[in-house]
Amino acid sequence: SRTVLRGGINGDVGPLLDQTREQVDPVTGEVKTYKQPFLLRRADFEPFCFAGLMSRWHANETAEPLLTVAILTRQASASTAAVHERMPVVLPDALVDAWLDAEAQSAHSTTKLIEQAQSDFLHYPVRTLVNNARNEGPELAVAAD
Repeated sequence: SRTVLRGGINGDVGPLLDQTREQVDPVTGEVKTYKQPFLLRRADFEPFCFAGLMSRWHANETAEPLLTVAILTRQASASTAAVHERMPVVLPDALVDAWLDAEAQSAHSTTKLIEQAQSDFLHYPVRTLVNNARNEGPELAVAAD
């Protein structure tokens, strides 16, 4: 599997919660790039899924639709607060199907799912190789000296 790097803009997700959820992003770890980058992962090293919203946006009536995706963020959990004050909403394995269920996509049901987000992660500093998008490979997940 491959580590997926994601970036985004933090903001109020309230108005977005009624949008269609047709997507989750499975990952094995998330790298936060700062002066000292960190790798965050589950204690069991299994992949996990970020909660995402997808929509088709039209710039005008004649333009082709543009597919847009946003990864939801929330206040960091106790296990990740030392790295950053925000973190992606991580869906527990048992809730991935509920997140994708088209019949249960109200703001209320979405809020309930977000409240159950996974929050227990391990983190450790990694080498600054991750700060260059051209670098790929397992060496990016090696702990910094």
